[in-house]
Amino acid sequence: MYYRLKEPWAFRGWKKLPYAVQAQYGEEKHKRPHFLKKEPFIELLYCNGTEDVNPEEFSEQGRQILQELLAHDILEQSETPLPPLEPWQRYFVFPSRYLESVHWSITGKCNFNCRHCLVSAPDAHHPQLPLGDCLHIVEEIARCGIRRVDVTGGEPLVRQDFEEIVKALSGYGIDIGVLFTNASLLDAGILDMLEKHGQHPAFQLSFDGLGHHDWLRGVEGAEKQADAAFRLLKERKYEVSVAMCIHKENRDSLRATANYLAGLNVQSLRLNAPQKLGLWKQYAREYALTEDEV
Repeated sequence: MYYRLKEPWAFRGWKKLPYAVQAQYGEEKHKRPHFLKKEPFIELLYCNGTEDVNPEEFSEQGRQILQELLAHDILEQSETPLPPLEPWQRYFVFPSRYLESVHWSITGKCNFNCRHCLVSAPDAHHPQLPLGDCLHIVEEIARCGIRRVDVTGGEPLVRQDFEEIVKALSGYGIDIGVLFTNASLLDAGILDMLEKHGQHPAFQLSFDGLGHHDWLRGVEGAEKQADAAFRLLKERKYEVSVAMCIHKENRDSLRATANYLAGLNVQSLRLNAPQKLGLWKQYAREYALTEDEV
């Protein structure tokens, strides 16, 4: 009998976890690889479409895994030879430990003046790397076999070369899992660009309460911009979550805010407390606020 690993599956490995079967594209791409022990994995390598395999010669665990992979449509079988594996399906070991994803701040800059900014982005205390360095980082992420990157800042959309970074990620088959943004620069053109490069990330937007968002973000009209972004993302069927910084001024708006977000198909709301770091530390010192007061 001839067995062959189906596409989009491939034999993969990493340091400390050298034996795995992983989907390279499609719905299964971002699920954890199927990690195996050495003996059944070596036996599976014979499932290359061209070798006549007798499963009775496999170990008991190998036979069990063979049947499971057939049942889950990861392997195919035939009484006659099958096409050989594609080059990208053959066994390859990445020179790194296994990581599911990377959380990457592509800039320390921001177009808002948030009172609670941890990284003091309005003062550009953490400037952004040039594009060439970013493209090198993308290459290194790909060399490690990482398939997902969550992109944040600062505000990632302030980068004039943002599309070049997106294009580079897509070129290596790396998906943007979550794009963190204040929503001020998010419009249909950004979504069109992402989709052009095969990206459909989830979005996490910052929203700090109905009637309170502008004050905390330090920009007049920020709440209207966020509302427009929520409605656009709902229309375009993107998954959206929200992070809200809770403090004594906006805490009473929480119920109304949660109901408002639910009506816009927001999937989840995470509450964060301001920390005495960055601009919030400066703000608290300026107004002599205690931790209980902020």
